[in-house]
Amino acid sequence: MPTLTETFVLYQRLGRLDDDAIVINLENKTSKFSTLPEADYFLNYYNNNLKNTFINNIKTPMMFWRGHGYIFQLDDLMYDSDTVEYLNEHGLEIYLYENMFFSHDKNYALYKPSEQDTNSTYLRSCYGNFLQVIDSSLSLPLFSPDMDSIQNFVIKNNLKKVRVKTIYYNIEEYLQDSYKEVEVSCKDACLPIQVNLINKFYNEENLKDISYKLIFPVWRYDSYRHLLASYIVNKDSGLVSWHYTSSLEILEKNLWFSLDNIKDSKYIDQIRTGCQKLNDHQYHLDSVVENKKTIIDGDRDKWKFPPKYNGYVIENTLDKFYKKTFCVLVGESIFSYPFPTISEKTLIAIKCMNPFVIAGAPNCLKYLKELGFKTFDRWWDESYDQEEDHEKRLLKILEVVDYIDSLSIENLKLIHDEMSEVLNYNYQNFMSINNPI
Repeated sequence: MPTLTETFVLYQRLGRLDDDAIVINLENKTSKFSTLPEADYFLNYYNNNLKNTFINNIKTPMMFWRGHGYIFQLDDLMYDSDTVEYLNEHGLEIYLYENMFFSHDKNYALYKPSEQDTNSTYLRSCYGNFLQVIDSSLSLPLFSPDMDSIQNFVIKNNLKKVRVKTIYYNIEEYLQDSYKEVEVSCKDACLPIQVNLINKFYNEENLKDISYKLIFPVWRYDSYRHLLASYIVNKDSGLVSWHYTSSLEILEKNLWFSLDNIKDSKYIDQIRTGCQKLNDHQYHLDSVVENKKTIIDGDRDKWKFPPKYNGYVIENTLDKFYKKTFCVLVGESIFSYPFPTISEKTLIAIKCMNPFVIAGAPNCLKYLKELGFKTFDRWWDESYDQEEDHEKRLLKILEVVDYIDSLSIENLKLIHDEMSEVLNYNYQNFMSINNPI
């Protein structure tokens, strides 16, 4: 596994010369793929993952940031007057490949990753300083250390045509007012990479032998996933993976709302029962975890992974389980933000030709439709996707889960046949993703 100092690199390709691409590491050393291990690692990553995507075809001067949070490399990056003139004529595009951190003010602590950090320890060190939940109804200003480093760099170099591309759909609605020196939008450089990886590890055989109604695969811990797993584990025809030990009290501590707010006793009773079941039994699919990890410490639990975490979840293929299951309940990377992102979790369901319900931020389905996909509102209520109140959206998702669970396996097989046109269409669209919006 690479260290964070190898992966947290800034790749720059300005296009002024035939070969002016460089990698800048966290110590602000630059390399053209010869003298730094970070540069050699990134060149290998580029050739294996980015070379066959739209990133390789970008003609505009560009940067590509693989890390999370503040981009320390930009602090000391100063261009000469000729370069500034060139960039102000041609523009500069900066692609943020990973999840960002967010805050309602700029008084946040910065943490610079070290060689001793793993992805998990770094994220846990940072995450407690930033927002777990963003409530769009509060109309508070939103800031990001990722964006602060970029705007400082833009002002310092007197750049005029910088466009920042993030993984978040509709992000400009929430960040643009705070960062007027740049243009913020969504163009997810990670999507085509995920498609390539999924095609590598998931085979082409999509014949179904449905014997389960739902599958809810979980790897990284998150409180909303904890709640959903506690609910799904009570379903006789549901599959769940869960690699953690915790308690109902810790779940309540980690959630952004009180379980007492759930007035319908059928939900709260099943969540309480299921939470205990998750502790008392092993629930694994592809990966057997002998010693489950304990969840104890609130916000930073979000970045806990199972023991023996290999950092490359797509390799842990679940296709044999997807073939036996009607619907995938997708626990997306982000839930309690007002802007969604789409990850391999949704794309795997599409590749395996399963219908899906997405437990994610509002407008995940809207984003998918703009990417050319179709969804399943002909068969169940998808109004959860428009619900911006995170607690209400979670309960609406449970209603859809209950509806699917109420149908017989025989009925679900018939519905799957009815869906074949949509599932095949989505599969073909998945195979063609290279240049997302």
